[in-house]
Amino acid sequence: FVLLTSQKPTEWSCLANGLLARQGQVVLLLLLLLQWKGSAAAVANLRRPPCTSLGTECSADLSRTLQVLRSQQAAHGRILGQLEAQLRQIRSIPEVLSAASPVLHPEARPSFESQSAATPLASSSVSVGGSPAVAGGVALPWLAVAIPTVPRPRGEDYLGRSMRSWVDEIVRLNLSEQVLLVVVNNAHNGAPHSAFEKARLTYGTLPFVRFEESRATPQAPQVPVLEDFRLNKPGAQRPTPQVRRQSMDLVGVLELVDHHSELVLLSEDDFELCTGPLSGLLALQYLTLRASEMEPDWIALRCSYGMSGVVLKQGDLSKFREYLRHHCHRRPPDHLLVEWFAGETPPAREYVGGRRPVAFRANLLDHIGRFSSLRAAPSASFPRCFEPLAFPTVFEVEAFNSKQCPGDDVCVVRCCPANCECNASRSAHFIQTFLHL
Repeated sequence: FVLLTSQKPTEWSCLANGLLARQGQVVLLLLLLLQWKGSAAAVANLRRPPCTSLGTECSADLSRTLQVLRSQQAAHGRILGQLEAQLRQIRSIPEVLSAASPVLHPEARPSFESQSAATPLASSSVSVGGSPAVAGGVALPWLAVAIPTVPRPRGEDYLGRSMRSWVDEIVRLNLSEQVLLVVVNNAHNGAPHSAFEKARLTYGTLPFVRFEESRATPQAPQVPVLEDFRLNKPGAQRPTPQVRRQSMDLVGVLELVDHHSELVLLSEDDFELCTGPLSGLLALQYLTLRASEMEPDWIALRCSYGMSGVVLKQGDLSKFREYLRHHCHRRPPDHLLVEWFAGETPPAREYVGGRRPVAFRANLLDHIGRFSSLRAAPSASFPRCFEPLAFPTVFEVEAFNSKQCPGDDVCVVRCCPANCECNASRSAHFIQTFLHL
C-alpha cells in the first residue's frame, strides 16, 4: 500500500478512505489495490480534459475506460453477493445459538453464591421444549433432572459438585421455571448420607430443587420366568443382588418424577453438567428442538453414557418402569434402558414400535466419579465435555452415526441413508458454530 501511494499519496488516501466509508469491507479495498494498474488508468482517463471532438482515438479511449470500470463493477458485485450469502447463512442459525452467545464469556457467569437470597429467581417465559404440557391447569416445566444418589465408600462429595453445575447454569440462563432438579436419597436401612444432607442444606430452599427420600423399594419378581433369560445374548452375566437393587431404586426414582415435567433427563450423582466456554444446558435445549423437528415421535435422546444422559418423554415413564421391574434379574439397569428404547426384545418392540432414538454428536455430562458405588477399582477413562460420543462408549443402537449424518450434530439412530433426516445443509455443527463465533 505504501508503494502504491508513494507517488500520489493524497489521491490514493482519499480513494481508500472513501471506499472504507462507503463499503465498510476491507476485502473490496484489497481487490482494488490488486487491480491498481487498471484502476489508475481508468481514473487518469476520467481526469483528462473532456474530448472536444468525436475522433476515433478519443472514443476508443473512453470505451476502454468504461470496459475496465464495468469489469471491476462485476467483480465487486460477485464479492458483495458472496458476503450477503454468508450473512444470510449466519442469520439462519437457530435462535438458541445466538441466545447462547454470552456463554463464550465465562467471566460474566454469576455463581450461585453471588445471587442474593432476597432476590427472587427470574424465570423464562418460553417453553423451550415446544408446547408446554399441562397438569391440573398448570404448565409443567420443560425438563426434570432425576439424580439418584448413594453414600460413597470413601466419602467423596460428588453430589455437591453435580448440584452446583446444574444450579449455577439454571440461575445464569434464567430457567428456574423450566428446569426442575429432583435429588433422591437411595441410602438404605438408615445409612447416613452426608453429601445429600449438605446439598439439601445448601440448595433446599430453591423453588426448582426437590430433595426426596427413597420410597419403599418395590420388590422384583421372586421367581423369574425362564423364558426371560433367553432374551439375553450368549455369555451375558446376570446382575448381582446389589445391581438388581439399583434397578429397583431407579423404579422408585421414576415414580417420584412422574407427571412433574414434559421431559425427564436421567443422570447420576457423579456426573456434572458441562459448562465453561460452552453450555451443556443450552446444547440440551438445542437437541430437544432439533430432535422434535427431525423425529417428532422419538422414543429417547442420548447425550451422555451409562445411566446418565438419556432423555425420556413423560408419557413413556410408566412403561419403562414396568419393563425395568420385570427384567431387572436379567441385565443391569443401564443395559435394560437401551434394550427397551431400542426395541431389542419382543416385549420392548411391542411398545416402541417404529419409534426411534435420537443421538447427539457430543457428550454433555462429565463423569467426575473416580470410584463406582458398586466396584472398588477406579473407573475407566470416558469422553469428557463436548468430546465425541460414539460406539463403543455407548451401544451401537444408540450411538451417533457420523456416516449417516456427516454434516450434522443430531441424528436419528438406525435410519437408512435413503430416509435419514439428518438435514446436513441446515447450518454448521452446534459445537463448531460456538467455537467460531
